[in-house]
Amino acid sequence: MASEAKLLTRDPLQPGQSRLLAPGVRLLLSGMGEQAARNAARQLVDEGVEALAVIGVAGGLDSDYPAGSVICASEICTPGGQRHPTDAAWRQALHLATRGQCRVAPLLGSAVALSTPAAKRDAAHRHGAVAVDMESGAVAAVAAAHDKPLLVLRTIADEAGDILPEALQRAVDPLGQPRPWPMLATLLRHPGLITVLPGLARRMRAATRGLQQIIAQTGPDLAWSRRQHALRGG
Repeated sequence: MASEAKLLTRDPLQPGQSRLLAPGVRLLLSGMGEQAARNAARQLVDEGVEALAVIGVAGGLDSDYPAGSVICASEICTPGGQRHPTDAAWRQALHLATRGQCRVAPLLGSAVALSTPAAKRDAAHRHGAVAVDMESGAVAAVAAAHDKPLLVLRTIADEAGDILPEALQRAVDPLGQPRPWPMLATLLRHPGLITVLPGLARRMRAATRGLQQIIAQTGPDLAWSRRQHALRGG
């Protein structure tokens, strides 16, 4: 989302345009959803990247992971039963760079948002994942197809017990930004949603802070430059 990209750069980004952040590091704002993420990953591979990383927020599936919890995915599970492991050496480099602030656990890639506690509980039971997003599954598939190392770094925004009202989701654009008139119309039709917004906003701020802290310690390459040291067992 646009808010996630701003953690790495304050320069304006257009979806589908990659930007050089630092030597050897490119950032591409994909927008939400599987297809957008798949297109972005394929574009970066076509541009010659050595590895792929996904960074952003996720939905919690486990009550032991409250808002702001930072997860470095051990693998990406899919509803179809596939499991794509992430790069162990990169995870180790990230772990060392952040002094163990990231918790390593499976993440579920889903084509749809899981909006209710019941749906989240079911997903956790089926897949053993602690969090869910709608992009990592697609990026993981591209990484596997092209034999690229993968890192997935997510922080929990909505918790396992939170409801994500579908009416609110429809009032947000593909970059995660509220659409003013649809949002106003939604709140007028469902005034009770006003009581939900402060809690969701508070959790999103906690998630953003978690990512900011990690990026401050690793730099924009998310410790990729330290991966070779981890590979050598240092």
